[in-house]
Amino acid sequence: RILTEVKTIFDDAINLEHILVLYKGTGTCIFFKSYGSEQIDPELIGGFLTAVSSFGKEMATQESLNEISYGDKMLLLADGQFIRVALVLGKKASLILRRHLKEFIDSFEKNFKEVLPTWRGQLNHFRNAGIIVDEILNTSIILPHQISYDFSSVKELKSSFAKDVLKVAHSCCEEAERDFFFVATLLKEASEKTNKDTAEIFMGIKELRDKKILMPIEISTIEAQPISQQELNLINQKVASLTTLTNDERQKLVNDLGQLGSIEREAYLSSLAKQHQIVSAPIKSTIGTIVVDNKKSAKKGVNELSKRAKIAKGKKNYQKTIELYQSAAMLASNWELSNEFVQIEEIIRKTKIEDLSVKKKELEKEAKDAVKSKKYAEASTKYKYASKIASEIFKLGASDMTKEVKRLTKKANEYEKLK
Repeated sequence: RILTEVKTIFDDAINLEHILVLYKGTGTCIFFKSYGSEQIDPELIGGFLTAVSSFGKEMATQESLNEISYGDKMLLLADGQFIRVALVLGKKASLILRRHLKEFIDSFEKNFKEVLPTWRGQLNHFRNAGIIVDEILNTSIILPHQISYDFSSVKELKSSFAKDVLKVAHSCCEEAERDFFFVATLLKEASEKTNKDTAEIFMGIKELRDKKILMPIEISTIEAQPISQQELNLINQKVASLTTLTNDERQKLVNDLGQLGSIEREAYLSSLAKQHQIVSAPIKSTIGTIVVDNKKSAKKGVNELSKRAKIAKGKKNYQKTIELYQSAAMLASNWELSNEFVQIEEIIRKTKIEDLSVKKKELEKEAKDAVKSKKYAEASTKYKYASKIASEIFKLGASDMTKEVKRLTKKANEYEKLK
């Protein structure tokens, strides 16, 4: 389980491109942070804000009640009492990320419970919200990292994974001729330069981060740009038009905006132009003949989907089984049925392992048959695929698969030479 969670944490963090927090009372963006490596187009920010603030007004019944596509991105949305939060993702959200989004909203509203009910435009209150984002969504993984030279910590490293990854991290800095690197680059380089599986590299990076040998640094400290007089004049113009604020509040807001990065400032100013109250849409969907519109009917829907999943599994239709359980988990997540969600998530993991194990067994049988027929190239390819499947099983938490990956890779190489 630990290995699965570590992999999911990395996958989810790398999948996250931007986070937007909107104040429901006015539709104003009170917190925006970008994690993508590319510069974001200001027009795209405006588009995100429109999609996020208007979501749910005329929402058709759908299975994924808070996930919409926007161009080639996915927006995952959820509401609290005072805020609506959207995660802009490169691909569909994992079940764990959906759960973490709700945890983030609870934590954000709890941290700012004194401010949110009577908020009137001050941004400095939310300046440290990035700490909450990282605590729950582990976003510091995406940031550039530096190597700490505390050699006493290096001696304490338990795994060979971590030691090998640290060597590659040093070479990443040397090759780029700078004192920092990105984890995505480290993952790629470590995969190419070591014989370690991706999951093993994840574990190595995790240990190095836990021991504070690899330390994240904010991109703003590398690319910090002072605000120009032209930008300051533009801020003053836009803030001057806010008739709901007093002169003192306007001046404080100008100061707050001047301290933000250009992307965060653009998100706030864009949202000012489209202010309107955000109303949460009632969650309602249909599961077969069951209409889900409250927690009790959601529980009934989860049980119904789980029942169908068991029938599909009895017929060895693993793909259908996983799809049905994922729908049940999503429903449990939407209605905050935490116990059911955790149980189903574990069933999905075990079902995936079972499905992959069957496929691995079939490939091995086909490889052995190919060897008997002296079709060594085919045998090598089959063993190679079987090794990849064993690696996928390992990533799902079956640690005994490390030996299997090595055994099957050895077989593949053996027959590669004979072809």
